[in-house]
Amino acid sequence: MTACCLFLATTARAQVQTGAITGVVSDVSGAVLPGVTATLSGDRLIGGDQVLVSDAAGAYRFARLPPGDYRLRFELTGFKVVERADIRISAAFVATINARMEVGGLEETITVTGASPTVDVRSNVQQIVMSQEILEGVPTGRDPWSLAKIIPGVQVATYDVGGTQSMQQSSMSARGSNTADVSYMIDGATVNWPGGGGGATMIYYDQGMFEEVNYITSAAPAEMLTGGVNINMVTKVSGNQWRANVRYTFANDGLQAENWAAAQAARPSFLGNPTIRTYDFNAAGGGALVRNRVWFNGTVRRWVVDKFVSNRNSDGTQAIDPNDLKNYSGKIVVQITPKSGWNTTWG
Repeated sequence: MTACCLFLATTARAQVQTGAITGVVSDVSGAVLPGVTATLSGDRLIGGDQVLVSDAAGAYRFARLPPGDYRLRFELTGFKVVERADIRISAAFVATINARMEVGGLEETITVTGASPTVDVRSNVQQIVMSQEILEGVPTGRDPWSLAKIIPGVQVATYDVGGTQSMQQSSMSARGSNTADVSYMIDGATVNWPGGGGGATMIYYDQGMFEEVNYITSAAPAEMLTGGVNINMVTKVSGNQWRANVRYTFANDGLQAENWAAAQAARPSFLGNPTIRTYDFNAAGGGALVRNRVWFNGTVRRWVVDKFVSNRNSDGTQAIDPNDLKNYSGKIVVQITPKSGWNTTWG
């Protein structure tokens, strides 16, 4: 059995784990509009909807937003209401949403959908965001190294077929960077292994705990530990509504082909290393313990990869490399005041 333990406490205000929405409100002539009421809503907002008013330059900014989908509503007497839906925010990403309002009554509403910005025009950071659609929709191993293999420009030292190598760490680099210059973070807090030459982490990960995994490959901001690959695993934040999901995958020797029979016939001492069995059970869920005040998220993972290795035991039988990993992770977020919060993550 493989076991690991981590306790991590962070402030909920770290910039590398949250995003922002900013912009300018104007009329159809291009003149800026101060005093516009902007309302931001979304399931991941801590403490409910956020409301602010555009300043004298027509500008507004919603900061420290957890990753998720949001909706904006702009209102001003004498103008039609403008709504922007399906705004996707990831960690360390600033979305610029400018609104143009037309003269009309407040009972009239203009809704814009499908126009979520994908480029952060305020930063040159090269960041690849692995959203939930990729984390759980792409058939890769459920670990940071297997995910990195699908990023252009990132080289990972080992192969991984169906997650069978996921119990092993791999060195990686981007655009010729040193393999020791790899930083692993959870919500912006570094979890690198303190010994050795760098580039390694001290724990195994429960992917069900993460809302997204972000890979910064160049132009890293000052918060990053290294100039190579920076991996930031952003934990999930629950809204007031309770949600849960369960995922399970399984494979054994009967679900794989063997292509080394000819080699073994020519050399009887040759041993293949097929997988005996592998399965991954992952349950996750969370919601509000106290509505608009205290939220909880937790996961349980049982992960097994048992393989034959190319060696024999003293009794002549083929040796087995058994891997059995159990993860228990949790997160509590407390909204102390409207402008401050506290969270603790453990695993």
